[in-house]
This record gives sequence, C-alpha cells and structure tokens, in this order.
Amino acid sequence: MSDRRPHDLAEDPARWDAWAARAADRLGLPPGHVDVPTLHRIATVVARRVERPLVPVTTYLVGRALEHDPALTLEEATARIERLAQEGPLTEVTRDGAR
Repeated sequence: MSDRRPHDLAEDPARWDAWAARAADRLGLPPGHVDVPTLHRIATVVARRVERPLVPVTTYLVGRALEHDPALTLEEATARIERLAQEGPLTEVTRDGAR
C-alpha cells in the first residue's frame, strides 16, 4: 500500500494518462487515447449512486459494449450508464434474477 495521498484527476492528468497507456500496452491493446476523465466520471457516478463494488464491473461492461458495437461512442455508453444510475438504488434481486 502506498503512502501517497489520492490524486484528483485535475491535479495530475498526465500521470493518469501515462498509467492508462502503460496498462493498455501491457494488456496487448493497440495504442490509442484512453479517455480517463470520462471513465473516472462514470466510476464516480456508479460509486455514489449505485454501489462502489460495481465500479470495476461497470467500466468493464462499458469497454465490452464499445468492443461489441463499433458505432457506440464512449460518451453515449457512459450516458446510458448515468441514466441507469439515476433510476435509483438497486432493488432486491433473488438468485434467479426475479425482483
């Protein structure tokens, strides 16, 4: 665990972009810009309006959606998730998926 204090994205965007580029390279993804501010924004929305443990799941699903539909933009995908998060908190769901 690092003793560094958490960074606000606005404080050090170059560092965040560098990490995203290194992570993408390590995962064998083609070089390209990762929109860290947009992903950070949707992560914050999900953490505050849904549940924090669902942040990585949601960002993974956004990535899969973009891969699945090349016409879908990151902005539209995150807007859909924001609208979903605004629908309210999670409801009780049984193991079979019934509400």
